Amino acid sequence: MKTIMSVCAVLVMAAYCAGPASAQTAAANEASVPEGKIFNSRGTVECLRAGRTVWVEAVPPFVLRQGDNVRTGRRSMAEIYTRYGAKVRLGSRTTFALHKISREKNSVEVLAGHLEAWIKKNVGRRFEVRTPSAVCAVRGTTFAVLVGRGGRTVWDLFKGSLEVSGADNRPVVLSDNQRLTVTKDEGAQQVTVIPAGVRPPAEPKKTAEERLEDRAYAKEAR
Repeated sequence: MKTIMSVCAVLVMAAYCAGPASAQTAAANEASVPEGKIFNSRGTVECLRAGRTVWVEAVPPFVLRQGDNVRTGRRSMAEIYTRYGAKVRLGSRTTFALHKISREKNSVEVLAGHLEAWIKKNVGRRFEVRTPSAVCAVRGTTFAVLVGRGGRTVWDLFKGSLEVSGADNRPVVLSDNQRLTVTKDEGAQQVTVIPAGVRPPAEPKKTAEERLEDRAYAKEAR
């Protein structure tokens, strides 16, 4: 009889612990999505950790944190997933900074070079891209940005909505298939149509982190 009671007690305790364990597993899954991750690359890709002075080789899968910088070398490329629904591709000789990653706002910076981006539309969440000459608010979109000498920036919006502000803080809203050039001295120039030969970039396949977040968002929406 005592043996049976002992077994029952163990089973009850196991059932009691199962609930918290499941909650802990869900929390662990949520926490498993890093602030950023280089999931694909080609050529020379390096990272400067926040607060450090030495660049280190960044070989995928390479986890990024707020404050980290990434740079690519000649004929090189890096594809990065940032938490809360964004993927970016850095072209050759590009320097990129991951400033802030949160549920409310993601903020990144392109210091030089070429970036292509795919941002998921999400009400209440802001995605911001900075360059030496402009600040851009993104709302669910596919776009590219090229930062040249002196901080001259060319924005190409393929789909979605961009609001770009130069040094004069005058916002310019871009629609599908529009281009805007911004310089430090002259600010935003006139909006034009993207040249016919410039095609939208092909989006990389979904990462494991992206699929995990998709499932979490689906559960929240129920």
